[in-house]
Amino acid sequence: MADVPPAEQLYVVRFFDGFDHEWTDVSGPLPREQAEQLCRQRNRARSGTAAGKETGEYADIDYYRVFESDTVMVHSRQGRKDLADRAPWHPHVARDN
Repeated sequence: MADVPPAEQLYVVRFFDGFDHEWTDVSGPLPREQAEQLCRQRNRARSGTAAGKETGEYADIDYYRVFESDTVMVHSRQGRKDLADRAPWHPHVARDN
């Protein structure tokens, strides 16, 4: 991350789909307080055993989290695209870069 003063750092809310094991942005860049508020609202609105909880965790299967806006998730469409752009590589073989 670049050296951004905390007051200027922006955040996004992401949804983790436990079925597809993929992160998806559900907000644009927001100040931290707004992102955390949206995240709590989205987590509370979930159904099933996670209903009403303000925080989300892996055991909930589907949940929301706040990340710095410049964070690229490997398990996302963008993350897979970034890896594909660095081809050639094979997904089941470790590599140095």
